[in-house]
Amino acid sequence: MGRKPSRYLLVKLLVEGTVPDNLLIQSVTESIMNLFGETGLSETAPRLIAYNEKESIGILRCSRDSLEKLRAAIAMISKIDKKPVGVYVKAVSGTSKRLKSKTLT
Repeated sequence: MGRKPSRYLLVKLLVEGTVPDNLLIQSVTESIMNLFGETGLSETAPRLIAYNEKESIGILRCSRDSLEKLRAAIAMISKIDKKPVGVYVKAVSGTSKRLKSKTLT
């Protein structure tokens, strides 16, 4: 049995100040749990691949079949660590290399 295909999302945070990477992935996980429960979380299998705290931009990985679930969960995030925040998806790709070459430095 082979590896399951993944999708990579380039996400941008609109926030005053900075948000640490652990709080970002925690917020994504909580949002998925609230919307889809434990089953949805295990199907989505979100992982933070890269994150630039200074630029508030990162790459999230999820299973290919759960891309829309992750996008919905990201759209529902409005606060991280009691700070108002907007998180949006800038791009989606089948490889992280392509997204890293776009904006992460």
